[in-house]
Amino acid sequence: MEYSHQTLGSKEAKNILIFLHGWGGSKQSFESLSNKIIDQGKDLQIILLDLPGFGDADMPAEDGWTTHDYQSWFEGFLSNELKLSKNKNIHLYGHSFGCRIIIRHLLKNPSFPGKIFLTGAAGIKWPPSFKTRCTKLLNKVFTPFKYLLPEKIKKKILRRLGAGDWADIDPALKNTFQKTLKEEDLRIHLSKIYQDCYIIWGKKDSYTPYKSAEVFHRALHHSKLKIFPHGKHGIHHTHTDEIAEIVVDFVSKK
Repeated sequence: MEYSHQTLGSKEAKNILIFLHGWGGSKQSFESLSNKIIDQGKDLQIILLDLPGFGDADMPAEDGWTTHDYQSWFEGFLSNELKLSKNKNIHLYGHSFGCRIIIRHLLKNPSFPGKIFLTGAAGIKWPPSFKTRCTKLLNKVFTPFKYLLPEKIKKKILRRLGAGDWADIDPALKNTFQKTLKEEDLRIHLSKIYQDCYIIWGKKDSYTPYKSAEVFHRALHHSKLKIFPHGKHGIHHTHTDEIAEIVVDFVSKK
């Protein structure tokens, strides 16, 4: 499998920051933020990756990937595609689904020396709310009739029922989507991670709730937590200046 990525900043920089985007995103998701970071941090090189199934990357296997498969793919990128000299420092920035891959990587590589940024991180499971339970019930009622409807109307109804991710997903990714949703709650593994982590969250995040940020912060041994009171899930789009400043400052500290 070939790797689709974009590199920004100086090749002479000692610090390299690799971005892993969320589900449905691509390397373009971080273009605005990465440019702000480069403007502020001259000793930083940035690598924006397309995860398999997104952007210009190849699709994962037809029977679907787990986050373990994505981690193996990422490890392959680090060892095979990323030719680094020994004096380079590699740091990781994940958003949502990308954070799950980073967590898997740290669990497999406990001595990873770089710093970690987690924004709107997925992987913490919560009991379904009353609204979610009602949505699932309505979705079940709708299921027998959905094959009779035109695709456009079917997608509209699925979005109304709160199944927008499923409605918009590429058919080739449905097995991957289902496999990753069935994985265990990552909170059981977080105490095994000792890297310096900066957790960044929007308090109004409706995809990964604020209480998940508190779980990460309590469980990770060396973590900082920054909450943006009016931020939502896409805070890397709405709070670029603030996040760029956090990234440059955290990476530069010894």
